[in-house]
Amino acid sequence: MVAGFLDPCQALKLLWKFLIFILAFLHLLNLLKMKENKAVKIFDRLMRYGKLSKELETKSPISRNFYFPKRYFTHFYLVSSIWSGIVMCATFLYIYSDFIHGDFMLFNSSSIKETHICKLSLSIGLVMIFFQGVRRFYECVYVCKFSADGSINVLHYFLGIFFYVADPITMIVGVGDMKNAEIGDLKYFHVLGAFLFVTGSYYQHKYARILSKLRKSEHDTRYIIPHGDLFDYVSCPHYFMEIIIYLGVLVALGFRHVAFWHVFAFVFVIHVNMASMSHKWYCTKFETYPKFRKALIPFVY
Repeated sequence: MVAGFLDPCQALKLLWKFLIFILAFLHLLNLLKMKENKAVKIFDRLMRYGKLSKELETKSPISRNFYFPKRYFTHFYLVSSIWSGIVMCATFLYIYSDFIHGDFMLFNSSSIKETHICKLSLSIGLVMIFFQGVRRFYECVYVCKFSADGSINVLHYFLGIFFYVADPITMIVGVGDMKNAEIGDLKYFHVLGAFLFVTGSYYQHKYARILSKLRKSEHDTRYIIPHGDLFDYVSCPHYFMEIIIYLGVLVALGFRHVAFWHVFAFVFVIHVNMASMSHKWYCTKFETYPKFRKALIPFVY
């Protein structure tokens, strides 16, 4: 670590903490119904996308320049697939072979000298992150039907790009140098983490197909109340599954990866925010919307 500067692991953790605090604080203000607060208004605009942003699209032509088509969500998972694949392959070449000689910068740039993460745990975590990006990219291209008039705020867009770039980087800079770490044996938390990841991935894909069937094409701008499976209990089960997926990654790391706790906390907080906003939209849009449905977690929230 260069004197006077934070190492990448510390810098990333501080950045994650800042983002988590901002999201959690503004969501709290929103829950307290402080909608007249300027910060809450700005936050509300930045977090809206798709169906949530439509009432904002009647603004001035200048303001419209700060919105991208919702189909740009595909960019998140294209970046994730390519970048996490590169990080995963480079990491495997470094820790399992002599193909990459000397110090691998991203590992050795951290002030962490000893790691409690074995090579197997790190490998499973990286594979999970890679396949999550690939699956979501496939869904965006072949399953999802993005509304032609849906949009995403430019800052929300770049926040998403940042997340999928920082996600695998956080995983490897937060463990110290893995070159001489033990490979490790298959443990119960690897199996449990894999179970949560696969289950979350399966159901998130299922919910993507349920939502896709509600729209005939991208030119179909109607919104229909989704039904079936967890949609009968919560408004956003696909967000709930995203949390389960990242919980699975965290469990597979043995809960020992301090830096990746920040990633999980960010995923949790931002999906609580988005689920809350979507749930309010459904309740306002449809007079017949089921009153017993929660926003995110069945019977809880």
